[in-house]
Amino acid sequence: MLVAASSHRLQPLLEFGLHTGLRKGEMLGLRWGDLELAEGIVSIRHTLQHTNSGGLSALKRVKYPAGEQSSGAFH
Repeated sequence: MLVAASSHRLQPLLEFGLHTGLRKGEMLGLRWGDLELAEGIVSIRHTLQHTNSGGLSALKRVKYPAGEQSSGAFH
C-alpha cells in the first residue's frame, strides 16, 4: 500500500497512520503542540468528527476514560 501511495501528497499521513494505528479523525485532529518529536511521542487530545448539520466537521476533545492518550509509536 505504501508503494502505491509513494507519490501521493498524503503519503506521509498514510504512513504515519499505519505506523501508529491512529484513526482518521485522530490523525486529522492533531496539532503541532500534540507532537513531541525529540521524544517520539504523540498525544491524542482532539478528533475531527462529522456533525449532523450539513456534513461539516468539528474538532472535539477526546472522550477517553483516562483522558488524553499518548503513543510512542513514531521516531
